[in-house]
Amino acid sequence: MILQEKLDTITQAFDDYTPEFWRSQNYRYDMISSVMDNKEYINGFVGYITWAKQNNIDDIDIRCTLMHDIGGLMRKDEHFLPRVSSYDKHLTKTK
Repeated sequence: MILQEKLDTITQAFDDYTPEFWRSQNYRYDMISSVMDNKEYINGFVGYITWAKQNNIDDIDIRCTLMHDIGGLMRKDEHFLPRVSSYDKHLTKTK
């Protein structure tokens, strides 16, 4: 999966699982910028989304994880650890 496909997957999940007010043009740009600024988590986001869909995880759980992680990255807290950080292994299993 190339970087653009991964970003498309993350953006689509963002649209599917986050509240509508998070989807304004400026907020969407901020979300993508935050993910791009933290490239080490891109595979984790895609891996989590893949794992969650394969395991029929409730939408509310997906929403909470995405909002937690994207919000934390946007705050630029140096001690923040995204929940998706360990899910990159699920991305490599699906290749």
